[in-house]
Amino acid sequence: MLYTTQTMSGESQRLRAGETALDRIVRLAARFLSCPIAVVSLVGRDRVFFESRYGTSCEGVNREGWFCEQTVLGSEPLVICDTALHPRSRDLPPFEDTGAIRFYAGAPVTLERGKAVGAVAVMDRRPREPLRPAETEALRDLAALAAEELKRRGIADKQPGGVFDSLGGIAGALPAMVWVTDTNGNCTLLNEFQWDSATLPERSDRDWLQIINPEEHDPEGKVDLNFECRVPGPNGEERWILEQARPRFHADGSFAGYIGLCLDITDRKRIEEALRETQEWLNLAQNAAGIGFWHWDIVNNTSKCSDQYYRLYGQQPGSPLTYESWSQQVHPDDRVSRADFEAQIAGKESFQREFRCVWPDGSVHWLVSRAKIFYDETGRAVRSIGANIDISSFKEAEERRDRAEKELIASREQLRQLAAHVESAREQERIRIAREVHDELGQILTVLKMDLEAVEVRYRASTPRPLRDITRRVASMLKNLDFMIGAVRRISSELRPGLLDHLGLAAAIEWQLQELESRTKIRCHTIGLPEELPLDAQQSTTVFRIFQEMLTNVVRHAGATAIRVRVQLEPARLVIEVVDNGKGFDPFRLKDPEALGLLGMRERALLLGGSIELESEAGKGTRITLRVPLSGV
Repeated sequence: MLYTTQTMSGESQRLRAGETALDRIVRLAARFLSCPIAVVSLVGRDRVFFESRYGTSCEGVNREGWFCEQTVLGSEPLVICDTALHPRSRDLPPFEDTGAIRFYAGAPVTLERGKAVGAVAVMDRRPREPLRPAETEALRDLAALAAEELKRRGIADKQPGGVFDSLGGIAGALPAMVWVTDTNGNCTLLNEFQWDSATLPERSDRDWLQIINPEEHDPEGKVDLNFECRVPGPNGEERWILEQARPRFHADGSFAGYIGLCLDITDRKRIEEALRETQEWLNLAQNAAGIGFWHWDIVNNTSKCSDQYYRLYGQQPGSPLTYESWSQQVHPDDRVSRADFEAQIAGKESFQREFRCVWPDGSVHWLVSRAKIFYDETGRAVRSIGANIDISSFKEAEERRDRAEKELIASREQLRQLAAHVESAREQERIRIAREVHDELGQILTVLKMDLEAVEVRYRASTPRPLRDITRRVASMLKNLDFMIGAVRRISSELRPGLLDHLGLAAAIEWQLQELESRTKIRCHTIGLPEELPLDAQQSTTVFRIFQEMLTNVVRHAGATAIRVRVQLEPARLVIEVVDNGKGFDPFRLKDPEALGLLGMRERALLLGGSIELESEAGKGTRITLRVPLSGV
């Protein structure tokens, strides 16, 4: 027989689905003694039957050589720490699986006549230490509980001598309905197993096969039967049973009837139906959400995937899938070899990756894969479970957004270039007007002044009164001419300071502060102003205009009595800081769309790749700082 060890949590769920008292006993034995396998065994003439089992799907083994046979011969528990060292290990029945039982501990199940009919035993596939006294006592108690349950079922009366000597005795101990029919279908043997629902007919000698739905059996068949069918109950309710039977033959080879058993699987069918409905809802949810689930056996490189998973790749559901065949569906630029992928996920509990897949029609779709990774005891990744989601629409939206942002940035750059061009044209126009005002109008006024001075000198000593009036009027005209010449020079300087073109930015800054102090009586102080600043003509003009706007804001809004200007040359940039002792303001007001002065300064600074920072607090003055990259950096 083949043993199949299951996880304790999964086995507990199997037992609890239709748990009996013996099932609870084997579960307690396995948990209390920390063993993966536990059974309640009953010893027959040739075989040992497992009346209840935990951690194995085996239903019984050959009696000869099995340790349960030795256990029923004594009155105390039998413990074999390592079966490989036991002298009878060679007589143990062969197993089809590779893992043999290495540890056995069993206590005899003794009925009223003092004869043992079986054992409560625990087993392990590895050697173990001897049981502690408390564990041995617990095994005895569990065997006593098993005996009480077997007595309740009537096993003691049916099995004299403590062994199963007849088919009826064996059938009475099985957790299923066992039946035997003759060639006419009449039931000749039926055990007394009670169905929970009491929907199957009572024991009778009528045609047993007629209780099976006529659509689901072949009464003429003389082959093995293994099928599920519906059985009508007394209240009209149909229940599902699992029918398993084999034909019997006489010594001469003639057909003698059937021997079989019935298991009530109605609850299982209901669960299957509920699972089917749940699966349908899950499929609907997957399709609606565009989610495809997958399970990858990393060791064997095989996968199981939902139907929606295949649809995400434009494939027909159900086709075999390995890492390599999946990789062929991925866009060439996004492919990763299996070795590289396993290296990337090594040690991680989960991962997420975005990639493109190519459908058979050539269309490209974006997917995101999220998964959890499971490891064995050595730390090797053995399997991964995850889900894929189609994010093509999100990617398209991102691309549209990126294009819009790039277009917006390009548009802003074009506006700045246009603003720079306008500013340059305006500056050139200022230079032209300043030059014409200074050169032409200034020269004319100067010549006119010289002529009037000559007239005034010529007639200054004359005594006639008319000449004295002419001299007085000429003197008045000279004063007006001096004012006009000063105004022309001032207007010319404001349009374009000649110092900026001839002596540079540093001289223009110093002149502007002197002019401001003489005009407004605001004390101006400079710190760190060098003789020359390494900026080209365009940069110098823009920085000077920003500086002029800084001072204009102080005069118009600050109500200050002093200004401090700090100029600092850093390795890669020029920093000009203007601090006043005025009334300050709330920086939140800078968000006012009418605050165009600061906006203009910032736009001019951006044209040079620089920035403007402003700090202020009501009653504590204002600090505004200009930072501009130096030429050639």
